Amino acid sequence: MNVTFCGNRHINEPDKIIKWLNDVLPVLIDSGANKFYLGNYGDFDYLAALALKFQKRVHKNINSILVLAYPEKKFELSLYDQVVYPPIDDFEETGSVQPGQEIIKCNHFMITKSDIVISGVIRNVGKPAQTLAYAQKQNKVILQYPFYTIM
Repeated sequence: MNVTFCGNRHINEPDKIIKWLNDVLPVLIDSGANKFYLGNYGDFDYLAALALKFQKRVHKNINSILVLAYPEKKFELSLYDQVVYPPIDDFEETGSVQPGQEIIKCNHFMITKSDIVISGVIRNVGKPAQTLAYAQKQNKVILQYPFYTIM
């Protein structure tokens, strides 16, 4: 089972998010989740990567995959098992992506590859809200912070 994460760039209560992720992730892993797609564009993405690294101490079979929209983006390699650059142009009907849309297309790639979305979207604005709306349109199972709520 494949999982991705979607959340806001700025998080006010990181300790609460980490605790929630550390509650949710073992349940998903025990249910068969083993491949996790992550972005690298803000606090929620970083917290998700840290939580997965923590889970890997017990669950050796899980794979964390960093999905980057920009090859030059810096990241902490030790947090991920694999790094991919998705075929962004495949998601644009015209064959090209408008500048500034790379992250949205990258998020769509992760949603498309996943069965479940773990959402830390706290403010319903911007790219995270757009990504969550896309996941809903794709009928993905969504676990929304701060609950185990399935949307």
